Amino acid sequence: MPEQLELFRDFVALVQRKRELEGELGAIETELKKQKEVLFPVFEENPRLRVSVDGMTVYVTRRYAAKVREGVERPRAVEILGAWMPEMVKVDMNLNTFSAFVRERVREGGLEDFEAELPAAVAECFEIRDWFDILACSS
Repeated sequence: MPEQLELFRDFVALVQRKRELEGELGAIETELKKQKEVLFPVFEENPRLRVSVDGMTVYVTRRYAAKVREGVERPRAVEILGAWMPEMVKVDMNLNTFSAFVRERVREGGLEDFEAELPAAVAECFEIRDWFDILACSS
């Protein structure tokens, strides 16, 4: 057992380090959220603004996602979506896949056009949300 004790120590050390990093990441995410709130007005004045700083480009983007409406049971939403788009529904519905489809269709024709073409039953089950986000990528 003595030789295995080191393996347990290493494991515990990794778990502790992971917890430290998760705590640090949480603090960073909170600070990023605060910074975005300060930057949004800058992008509202100039939505096409891209700023290159320290090897990264900061920009604003609009995001879209589908969400099962509150009060709609998930199995019912899966059934409705499967009737409209059987290729989209597997044993366990993946909203990320449906959201990617939504983003693609909105890029092609706009949010209003996409919502107008949704069958009524699908529109009753799913809410299409959009929001703006500030991102940074390597430049």
